[in-house]
Amino acid sequence: MSAFSRRGGELCCEAIAVSELAKKFGTPLYVYSKNGIVDRCRGFRAALGNTKICYAVKANSNPSILTLLHAAGFGMDVVSVGEMEHALKAGALPSDIVFSGVGKTDAEIERGISLGIFSFNVESRFEMEAIARIVARLKKPVRISFRVNPNVDVMTIPYIATGLYENKFGVPEGDLAELLEIVEGEPLVKLVGIGCHLGSQLLELKPYQLASSRLAKIASELKVAGHPIEFIDMGGGLGVSYVDEKPPSLKDYGAIVRAEADRLGVRLVIEPGRSVIADNGILVASVLGCKSTPKRNFCVVDAAMNDLIRPSLYEAVHRVEPVVESPVKAKFDVVGPICETGDFLGRDIPLPQLSRGDLIAVLTTGAYGMSMASNYNARPRPAEVWVDGSDSVLIRPRERPEQGF
Repeated sequence: MSAFSRRGGELCCEAIAVSELAKKFGTPLYVYSKNGIVDRCRGFRAALGNTKICYAVKANSNPSILTLLHAAGFGMDVVSVGEMEHALKAGALPSDIVFSGVGKTDAEIERGISLGIFSFNVESRFEMEAIARIVARLKKPVRISFRVNPNVDVMTIPYIATGLYENKFGVPEGDLAELLEIVEGEPLVKLVGIGCHLGSQLLELKPYQLASSRLAKIASELKVAGHPIEFIDMGGGLGVSYVDEKPPSLKDYGAIVRAEADRLGVRLVIEPGRSVIADNGILVASVLGCKSTPKRNFCVVDAAMNDLIRPSLYEAVHRVEPVVESPVKAKFDVVGPICETGDFLGRDIPLPQLSRGDLIAVLTTGAYGMSMASNYNARPRPAEVWVDGSDSVLIRPRERPEQGF
């Protein structure tokens, strides 16, 4: 069963019409396909075999979704102690957790060491110094991986590129020697991996091939030097189709990212987020009205940049469609009620002439939708539901203004 499809011109999630969900739960509303998520997890497993797959919690941290992914055998990639606690609550074992991120606090490092997590992805000298200092005080061992900045251009949105020297992430290869000195000075620190993260929304496989070749070379040198390298970590970043992009198949992706790890006889670790969840979620909004100026047509809806910030933050483009199909009348900017000119969900969107109470859907919003939502303008964040065949379940209630957030 397709996660989202049209039947009789009406958009459905699995076996339920989206209009029924809007009527039952209200709008704005995030809707997810539970079976779509499970199918995607199976696809990753089939394509990647014995790879350790750690879902990037930042993409969508809904507790029900995290529990579902844990049940599917995924570990968790976290970037804060809050995400780590969410992962644990969802059932993840410490040995399932990879802690990434460029700015870990002492308290976060101490929590991870105390738990005995799978690995810290180390991104700087100051982080390596902090880990060594805390390990010496706690007298507990820690597993680490160096996150290398490979300086590979992946031609994605600048704000989500992470693998160039102009980005804040990772350690240039030439700086690894000074990190190794710190590791070798603290016997409780074990260097078990080498990794990178090139960025997000990658639509070509060549960058993965270039980066994995560089990592394999470094891993080989570290093994010769006596470090117990167990894995190569290729991060996440695999793209999805927001409009008409054609991302690589999981089979082709798996073959590329596994090649060097298999050759070296080490395990592969990956940290997908967007590519697991994005296609399996939509944002549903109600039309408040349409208006025109001599320059533009506007469709004003009850969802806004606080509910989905990607278009406003870095001009990301999503397909926006009426929930009930109808002949296109004109192009509209789909905008929300927030008092900012930058409050838009889509620009120049072909739409029918919609009336108050009609529904629109912003597609491919399962990732970096609700996880980036805010209470700007004191707006309550949306409800979240998932659909399981012909059943719907509220997995996060709508906030209420009187809660004070």
